[in-house]
Amino acid sequence: MCAYKSSLKTGSVVTQLSSAHKKQVEINRKYMSSLIDVVLYLAKQGIAFRGHNENLDSLNQGNYKEMCHMVFSKFMPDLKNVYENKINHTSWKVQDEIIKISADLIKEIIVEEIVVSGNFALMVDEARSHKEEQLSVCVRYAVGLEARERFLQFIDVSNGQTANHIISAVFNCFQNLSININTLNIVAQSYDGASVMAGHLGGVQAKIKQQFPCAIYTHCMAHRLNLIVVDMCKGIKVLISLR
Repeated sequence: MCAYKSSLKTGSVVTQLSSAHKKQVEINRKYMSSLIDVVLYLAKQGIAFRGHNENLDSLNQGNYKEMCHMVFSKFMPDLKNVYENKINHTSWKVQDEIIKISADLIKEIIVEEIVVSGNFALMVDEARSHKEEQLSVCVRYAVGLEARERFLQFIDVSNGQTANHIISAVFNCFQNLSININTLNIVAQSYDGASVMAGHLGGVQAKIKQQFPCAIYTHCMAHRLNLIVVDMCKGIKVLISLR
């Protein structure tokens, strides 16, 4: 009888187990949400995640783990025990997985905005990274009256940097992102002044314009400014002496 009355107050064993499980789920969700916030903050600020020595006895475990330690020790002491467990989901694999999931979600939003807009400008540039030739693909489009400029991804074009190779790589990028280029319209394009990009006969801009006649080509303003600064530094004697 006493046990029955006690169960009315505290709940049955099944109820207590269910409540404990629900509470644990809430704690886990709050903990993972905090880890995701740390990842998003470091990624947004362009700060390195990892340190040279991430062992427990290290004086500096890297930005990610040091920030996690500060957050859970000073601002979320109720989650400190979870962070101090042997399995605390702060390994580099989990970090990379969170970054990839976040990037995929952002890409989905960008793709949806491009599809809704229907028109966009294409901006492409090459850069050498060690022994690889990387192609950066960016787009510019309008959402309402607001112009948005977004980076899509890097593409390895080490196997060929001709106009056909570059165009094929860009269109494959759109296809991989589930962007049907045939249902959209490229209204502008901006590259540097290299002949493979800006050539009016066999350059990327000319070949793009054959398929999208409205795609007006503009020599990248940032690249123009860079060329002006370089020429000034070469031509003005005072500046030459300061180098």
